[in-house]
Amino acid sequence: MFTRNIPGLPCLTIHRDGVISQGNMSIVLTVSEFKLFDLLCEHFPTPLTSDDLIPEMYIGAHEPDGAYNNIRTFAWKARVKLKSLGINIRCRWGRGYRLEAWTK
Repeated sequence: MFTRNIPGLPCLTIHRDGVISQGNMSIVLTVSEFKLFDLLCEHFPTPLTSDDLIPEMYIGAHEPDGAYNNIRTFAWKARVKLKSLGINIRCRWGRGYRLEAWTK
């Protein structure tokens, strides 16, 4: 367990089992959703394209034919869960994915 402070985002407590907490709120990400979230945290504030993410998401494994669609799906599912913690995964067409504060 460790705390991650990302400028402009809520302070998060990260558990390596996929649990992310902020205050008294917690969510659980799947292994793939967590890997995507962790990569976006590590590279914040730089957007990461699918081409950047795919080699990192499938280290030591064969890249599936639907890898680009998988990235979109992981981002969408993680975005739904992270919303309750005030965090968004923003997708900018042609630029990539990045974390940002959730705005209404």
